[in-house]
Amino acid sequence: EWGNQQQQLHNHQDIEISIAWKESCAKWHPGQTWIAESKLGALDMLINPISMVEEIVGRERMASMTLDAAKSSMVVIPRNWNGPISGTVCLVGDSGLLTVHADFAWDYQDDADVWTISFESRDGSVMNLYDGGAQLKIDGVDVARAETATDILRPEYETLYERFVELVATKESEVRATPLRIVNDILEEAGVSSHEGAEYTLA
Repeated sequence: EWGNQQQQLHNHQDIEISIAWKESCAKWHPGQTWIAESKLGALDMLINPISMVEEIVGRERMASMTLDAAKSSMVVIPRNWNGPISGTVCLVGDSGLLTVHADFAWDYQDDADVWTISFESRDGSVMNLYDGGAQLKIDGVDVARAETATDILRPEYETLYERFVELVATKESEVRATPLRIVNDILEEAGVSSHEGAEYTLA
């Protein structure tokens, strides 16, 4: 079912995509000062859903993605950070047929993390990925569910590390440049709200 839906999304020309990626940086990365020192900030985690979108809609379509000049994109940088801690970004590509709205935050206060991606095609079909991609719904119907609440190491990271081992063993590299280029575009082109006086610690 997942394979069929992915192929249908490849075939659909007009797709609206919504990303909501919100978590507590202090919860997942306590004391890791590199996060506040990095220019990427919360954009580091935004690479994850952007990469997932690229896998689903195809590399060629994502390669055309840029910030939507007709809509506002804004990032928030705390006084004691070098990079964004949250933001709202609008992207457009494939001559306007592919749009992405991303709402992300690393200072999310709710106990329940939000890692969702929604795909809606022109004919009204909707595919929703929840829990970082572990749960899949198509037109409101559960298609795939994976238990993640009790996993110390989330399954997607376990698979990722296994891939690292394979690449090291074969002395190969595997890089997808488009998500990194999009993040760089956001850093260079999005508006910035510095919120003078506001700070966020990783304690």
